[in-house]
Amino acid sequence: EYRRPTQAPAQNWTVLDRDGAFFCRVQMPKDAGSILEAGADYVLTHTRDAEDVEMVRQYRVRRP
Repeated sequence: EYRRPTQAPAQNWTVLDRDGAFFCRVQMPKDAGSILEAGADYVLTHTRDAEDVEMVRQYRVRRP
């Protein structure tokens, strides 16, 4: 897989539903933080910036 030089390395996550069954796999930037919630078309993450300010980010999920 080719990764653009400006693209941060990714980490792969397996997302489970509330019952613990497989829901999906997502590839997130390494600096995305901890996953808070995953929906059918989004993932919410929690992270902190260099000044320790908390942030919640939303990423769109695209299915192949």
